[in-house]
Amino acid sequence: MKKSEVNAAFEILLEEIELVFDMTSKEGEAGFKSQDFHIPSNSKQRRWENTAQWARNTMVNEGLLSADSPRGIWEITKKGRDFYNQNK
Repeated sequence: MKKSEVNAAFEILLEEIELVFDMTSKEGEAGFKSQDFHIPSNSKQRRWENTAQWARNTMVNEGLLSADSPRGIWEITKKGRDFYNQNK
C-alpha cells in the first residue's frame, strides 16, 4: 500500500471515529468532547490524537507495549499483559 493510500485510509478512519463519538458522547459522559477534536494553533494533530500518542509513548517507556511493533500496531508485551491481569 502506498503512503498516500495509507494517509487517505487514516483520514477516513478519523472521520468515522469522530462520527461515532459525536453520536454517542454527551457532555459529562465518558467519550470524546468537542475540544478533543480541536487542532491547536501550534499543532497539526487533533487533541485526542496527541493524547493517544503520548499515552502510547508512556506505555512503551514502561515496557507495557512493544517499541518495535509496526506503525499503527500497539503490541502488548508480557509485562503489559501481567499488568492488565493484576489491575482489571
